Amino acid sequence: MISRRIAQKSTRNGRHRVPRNVKMAATPNEYAPSRTRLGAAPPADWTGPVGRSIVRDNHHSSHPIPLLLAPFSFFPFSLFFSPLSQTLNAPVPIPHRVNHADVVIVGGGVIGASVAHHLAAGGVHDVLILDRAPASGEGSTGRATGGFRAQYGTAINVRLSLLARTKLLAFKDEIGADPGYHQAGYLWLADDARQQAILEEGLALQRAEGLTEARVVGHDDIAKLNPAISLDGIHGGVFCPTDGFIRPLQILEGYLGAVRRQGGKVVWNRTVTGFTKDQSGRITAVVTDRETIGCGAVVNAAGAWARAVAAMAGISLGVEPLRRQVAATVPCGTLP
Repeated sequence: MISRRIAQKSTRNGRHRVPRNVKMAATPNEYAPSRTRLGAAPPADWTGPVGRSIVRDNHHSSHPIPLLLAPFSFFPFSLFFSPLSQTLNAPVPIPHRVNHADVVIVGGGVIGASVAHHLAAGGVHDVLILDRAPASGEGSTGRATGGFRAQYGTAINVRLSLLARTKLLAFKDEIGADPGYHQAGYLWLADDARQQAILEEGLALQRAEGLTEARVVGHDDIAKLNPAISLDGIHGGVFCPTDGFIRPLQILEGYLGAVRRQGGKVVWNRTVTGFTKDQSGRITAVVTDRETIGCGAVVNAAGAWARAVAAMAGISLGVEPLRRQVAATVPCGTLP
């Protein structure tokens, strides 16, 4: 184990606050998740359910994407066994069929919605998003926890996160929705001098890419940042105050609303089954389980399942879904 990340405050997603305190591993190239640890007690204004906890499996792409993170919610599973479930799971009718679009985006998560918005903002208004889910937030975006950071061990990830942060800070003015960006800070801890050297190597790279506020912290700093941490066996750490949490479902809904306002279309309950190509190999239409839609271009925004979509076009894409788990907690007297 190389280092530990402690989220300073509770995750605040669109419905609940979820305390986060995750032990992490770091390598010279990346910080990767390891096992979950207990975090600080949630605040007094917690509105989530009491006496329950849920563990859910998440699918993530092996390629990191800064804004592909979102909260999950507690769900009354009894609905699956009631007549209401048949209504909820029934195909959503659409008032018209779409026969053509300048750009078809496969995938209605936060990345697909963001691409559609930026295309429309750039003048490409005939944009169509297709997604196999019955409604928004049913894929990976609706199952992520909403952590946001720029403390990475690779330059490209630091740059992407800084670009994402710029968008987050301007999101409400640009899109009209609150992204829920809360700068709680991320604290990474090292058990020994070797681990500390790895963290500081990453810190030097982060500063070179523009993350100037990240810094080295000692025992006194760590105790002030999180009094709940035992300093036994802790050598030191690094901390970035501008890391924190976002509300991905609000970001998703904000982008989808912006797409619609700019003339774009979003169609749910559409599974892409293939593509039609011309003699030169260029895609001319997207084939779904219900219709064929002519197009000028296709964007593959299927996230962890992008490889399967690419294969339909004869393209080999090195993306593999990875199953992960998330545990939500509720207030208790166990933690300080």
